Amino acid sequence: MLKNKTLLKIKGEKMELVIGTYNVCHCANYADKKDGVLPVNIEKTASIFSKFDIAGANEVYKDSLKEELINQTEKLSNFSGLKYSIFGLGKLFTWGDSIGNAIFSKYPIVESKTFFVPEPTDEEKRPEEKDWYEDRIIVKATVDVGRKIDYISTHFGLNLLEQERIVAKLVEILD
Repeated sequence: MLKNKTLLKIKGEKMELVIGTYNVCHCANYADKKDGVLPVNIEKTASIFSKFDIAGANEVYKDSLKEELINQTEKLSNFSGLKYSIFGLGKLFTWGDSIGNAIFSKYPIVESKTFFVPEPTDEEKRPEEKDWYEDRIIVKATVDVGRKIDYISTHFGLNLLEQERIVAKLVEILD
């Protein structure tokens, strides 16, 4: 987990925000893994987010054949106390599950946008990169903390080519 404290100056007063990002890995609870099965624990994962004012999450499920994976953004928002949230769809799997990134905030999210970064084609893939390729996204939320700030969340993936594509898209967005 990455955690940063950032001070913002608003109307002559200082305001401290605790911001961060966390790969929730489907809200799997590795501490309770038994016989190779990872149980899902939304409440335990949400307890991590309750420490933040604004946070991003990777590998969040929206739809699934498994009940405990459905609408994880809504459930994490409810249990964490971060009542404002958005979800950006990254991948819709052929069997019906969908996964993406989410942003949670205790302050109103007044605008959001999702930027799609497709996985490389078979011709573009590098033979030395053996890890899983996947469509990626960047989610940008404009949050009103007394003034509007932008928070960006993404998931870089395991292959260098995916990471290069995400960085290029981030540069384009930030430019």
